[in-house]
Amino acid sequence: MLLDLVGLLFELRCDEETRDRLTREWPEFLARESERAPDVIVDARRVEALAEPVDSIEVIAERAGSDWRFMRRDFDLLWSPSRRTAKVSFRRGFSLTAALRTLLTMALRTAQGVLLHASSVRVGDEAVVFPGVSGTGKTTIAELGAPRGVLSDEITGVRIHGEAVVVHPTPFWGDMPRTRAADSAPLRALVFLERGGPPSIGPADPASVIATLLETVLLFNAQAASRDDKAEVVRLLTNIAMRSRCRRLIYALPANPWALLDDSTACVSAQATTAAS
Repeated sequence: MLLDLVGLLFELRCDEETRDRLTREWPEFLARESERAPDVIVDARRVEALAEPVDSIEVIAERAGSDWRFMRRDFDLLWSPSRRTAKVSFRRGFSLTAALRTLLTMALRTAQGVLLHASSVRVGDEAVVFPGVSGTGKTTIAELGAPRGVLSDEITGVRIHGEAVVVHPTPFWGDMPRTRAADSAPLRALVFLERGGPPSIGPADPASVIATLLETVLLFNAQAASRDDKAEVVRLLTNIAMRSRCRRLIYALPANPWALLDDSTACVSAQATTAAS
């Protein structure tokens, strides 16, 4: 089966039960047959027990030359960037989901893209992204945005396409009830949430922008990554931030701050303030 994940075409070779589950749960991420070659080929195999199990709920990364191995107690993933192929052994359906999320973070490295711990919401023909660690209100702000389309309430794909930054939905959601994800859209703004006080929006401090993006980027191979690997991630996040309107939104429930977020005049004036600083 073919999956479109953050604009990358994955050819997933799996058992019929897994194919039926993903067809049912991820309909908007199914890709039609095309002449385009897949960006990644994945051989996925469900097993009763892993051949070399590890006792860890966190992903453990190992590097062997240019290849990578990612292990968790419920999956074992081998990724070859040069061949753009992966092999996954997994125990349960959600284990494969976690393995594909890990693989996607690596495949995006050469596609000017990242996965962020961030919710994302469509505003007209654009999308607003809310990066943040757990507890910052990513899901809450997405729920308050109804009936606007949500790309994800937990993990959002962001890629640079030429001079533009594009926001992509993902099937990796958090606490918000899963609905059909909204379509990809150009980035309107990166908005950093802060709870407390009357709703207000203004320019975000550039230093805090990069610091927060580094906290929220998914980087499963951080411990085993080289200095050059880490520097490349920093450069990519910096390029995304430089091409974006970066805002700080202050609000407190039960106030709904979406009137501020919808106001394009507020965004333009905030952008001008940021540029002037």
